[in-house]
Amino acid sequence: MAEQRLPIVNSDDGAWGTILNQYLKKEHYDTGANNAANGGHQNVTLRPGMTTAGTAPLKFTSGPLLSSAEAGAIEFLTDRFYYTQTTSATRKTIAATDDITHTPTAIWGDGIAASSVQVNAKSYVRVPYSGTIVSWSIVASVACSCEIDIWKANAVLPTVANVIAPSAKPTLSTSTTGFSSLLTGWTTSVSPGDIFGFNLNSFSGAPTAITLVLNIING
Repeated sequence: MAEQRLPIVNSDDGAWGTILNQYLKKEHYDTGANNAANGGHQNVTLRPGMTTAGTAPLKFTSGPLLSSAEAGAIEFLTDRFYYTQTTSATRKTIAATDDITHTPTAIWGDGIAASSVQVNAKSYVRVPYSGTIVSWSIVASVACSCEIDIWKANAVLPTVANVIAPSAKPTLSTSTTGFSSLLTGWTTSVSPGDIFGFNLNSFSGAPTAITLVLNIING
């Protein structure tokens, strides 16, 4: 097996060149001739990261963007990454989110008849991931008022005894939309195998559909 190291000072007599060439050729391109193609990376293998500062496998330093976009270039400025596509050498922003967001959803009604929305109708959703509930949102087909209760238990159907939102429950007040990230009193942690139960405690008006979405950040 070829040596996977740099030559050792005051050692490796007569083998320095061989060992050094093996080391450099592992990831660098070598044409065997004196030309501009030599020296570039033919592949890049990154070591695993560690938990201490300064040990990330790959780290970009913010700097100015190229005056003219170059196809294949990846650049980093302030809080944004950019890449340049081949077609027309157009620079694009790489979209980023804080983390993966999951959205367990409950729907009441068929979207056709107001009679399809029933008080105390329940909906259940099982989640296979861990995370934290960060907000909720409601959309109704017409302006209405409603209150929704949320229950959660692991691996079994939850009941009202498993309420996670004893206060600050998701509500609408004569509106078609509602949203809140103020989860006062909520149990916000989520574990794999948790089953959410959603109960329509009350509503007024004539909606044909009410949809509740929980926003859960992976973690």
